[in-house]
Parts: sequence; structure tokens; C-alpha cells
Amino acid sequence: MRTNDPQPSQWSSRASRAYDSLTKKIQLRNAQIIVATVGDSEDPPRRIYEIGCGTGALTQLIVEKWPDADVHASDISPAMIDTAKSKPELKSVTFTRCSFLEAATESATYDMLLSNAALHWMHPHYLQVFQTINRLLRPGGVLCGSMAGRTSATDEFDQFVAQRVVRHENETQFTKRRATPAQVRRLAQGAGLIPEDVYLLERHEEMARLDFISWMNVSGGREPQDGLTAPLIRGLGDVVNVVHASVMMLLRKPDEL
Repeated sequence: MRTNDPQPSQWSSRASRAYDSLTKKIQLRNAQIIVATVGDSEDPPRRIYEIGCGTGALTQLIVEKWPDADVHASDISPAMIDTAKSKPELKSVTFTRCSFLEAATESATYDMLLSNAALHWMHPHYLQVFQTINRLLRPGGVLCGSMAGRTSATDEFDQFVAQRVVRHENETQFTKRRATPAQVRRLAQGAGLIPEDVYLLERHEEMARLDFISWMNVSGGREPQDGLTAPLIRGLGDVVNVVHASVMMLLRKPDEL
């Protein structure tokens, strides 16, 4: 999902479908953690808003966990929204094509906001992002989500990629979008939210070279095999050691006094 991408129309239907297939392996684990974190509440949420739904991986888990909830989901990419809407199991979801920062929705009406691997695409407007989260939540409501995390290992990995891909800003300068748990806590508190749990989750896994190239392509909204293929193949071995780090967060809006 690209919420602040300068050219969201670059997402084609084919790239969106490829992204949907690849996220089942790379991002579904975080989505499962997000739902599990808030899934055992004694008071089930009645209204849920998903920030940056992409092709609907997290959305599907939301619908399965809270089938009676009024679920709204947004993304800036028409192709992503179309892919999500095409899934029969998501027919009850209200999808909106928009930037989260420009979401025209009523304030203080949602019990829960959820987001997986989307908030970092809104760099550098992070404070505005958390302020918007506060505005949409009812008193006592929660935000549970993940965004790209920064560690020494991700710095090295981003540099590894930057040395091999020099034509695409989103790959060569991705480090600036990453955040640490301390930064997320400060942003949340600055927006009037209470950080109940904020931590870093870092994973290392080996990916076959062509799988990694496909992931890099579709993460930028391009076709699975296009302009990135040649420069990446020249600089990679058969296996790529991928570093995937996320800041996981559970934030709460204070109750009314």
C-alpha cells in the first residue's frame, strides 16, 4: 500500500494481484499479530477503520474476527482497492479510495483503527498521521498496527539495496521512512495518544533472487518483471538475505474526563 506515493496510478491490476500473492508470505504474519493483539476484548468493536488496506490481507482477518462490525477501509491506489473489492469474503466492507490524511470521515466515531505496513508511506507527515488517528477514534478507542522499523541491520540492508537500485527513490531512500519504537512513542504522545505497547519485531529470511526482484517491483507498483530486473540480477546472488523489521504498536485514546 502506498499512501503518500507521488504516482499511485502506477499500480496496475497485474502488479496489484502480484502484490496480493506476495504479501501472503511477507506481511500476513504482522496482520495476524495485529488482530491477535486486540482480538480478545470483552467489548467487541462496532466500527473499525483500516488505514491503507492494500489488497485486503488484513481486511480479511478483520472480517473473520469481527463479522458483525461495520468495517471501513481505505487506500490511495485504485488497483489495490479493486483487487480487495473483488474478493467475495470482503463484500460487507465499505472501501474508499483516498489518502488517509485527506479522509473525509466523521471524527471520534471509530472504536478501533488498524493498519499493517502502511503508515511509513506517509513520511514525512507522521505527526499529522497520529493526529488524524486521534481525531477518528472515540474516547477509549485503540489503534493497533505496524510500520517499517529501523535497526542497524535494516540500515545495512537498505544500503545493500541502494547500491544495486539507483533509479527508484522509494528503494534507494527507504531508510528515511523507517521509525524506531522511541520515535513512535514520542509521535503518539505528541498527538495525545497513550502508547500502551510499542516494540520492534525484526525478521531475517532467505529469498530466492527472482522472488526478491518480484517483491521489489510490485512493492513499487510496477509489473512483476520490468525495469528493475536487469540491475538487480547483475548485483545479486541466487539467494538474498532479507531483513524485515516492523514497529508494532498499540495506542489508546484517553477516556473522556
